[in-house]
Amino acid sequence: MSQIDVTRWVMLMSCRYGMVLAKEKNEEEAMRWLIRSVHLYPMNWGCWLEMTALIGRVEDVSLRPAV
Repeated sequence: MSQIDVTRWVMLMSCRYGMVLAKEKNEEEAMRWLIRSVHLYPMNWGCWLEMTALIGRVEDVSLRPAV
């Protein structure tokens, strides 16, 4: 498995795990995993859409580094 394949797999699994956490109403942890995913692959539009569903107010948005 190449480094690109590993990165892609980690990005996909991070996004999926974030989605599962969001469905379980663990929104803070979900956001942490979704942010990790978009740091690996910024063009992951599904992940961005999931993040927007978790953001209720502008004040909820912070520019924090990847975890």
